[in-house]
Parts: sequence; C-alpha cells; structure tokens
Amino acid sequence: MITQEQAEQYQTQGYCVLERCLSAEDLGSLRSECARLIREIEAEMDAQGVDVLDLSHRNRWYFIGGRSRESPVL
Repeated sequence: MITQEQAEQYQTQGYCVLERCLSAEDLGSLRSECARLIREIEAEMDAQGVDVLDLSHRNRWYFIGGRSRESPVL
C-alpha cells in the first residue's frame, strides 16, 4: 500500500521509494541485468571513442529504456 506521504512525494518530486516491494532474489536479478546492460552501453562507447552516447553519460547515468523487450529478466 502506498502511503499518502509517498503519493505526495511522487506528485511533487516525480518519484517515491517503495521499500521491500521486491524479493531479494528479484532485486539481485534486476541489478545483475542492469549491470550487464550498462556494460553493453560502455562497450559501444568504447567502440565509438566517446563518453556520451545518446542519453547515457559514462560513470554518471545510463539510459537503458526499452530493453525489457529484449531481456527475459526485465
């Protein structure tokens, strides 16, 4: 159940934290898959000799949107 405070935070800040809504196993799987996808993006950055690729910025943030279509884990 989402609290009123979480709903308000989402409305004002665009996010809220939902603690313990995933099992430890599921969270571990998601972390591993995200790390794999980040490695793919970094490999493409290396191949192009850049540190910015589309919306991704090396060691700062990575945009991995739309990858759920190609990832069974996601």
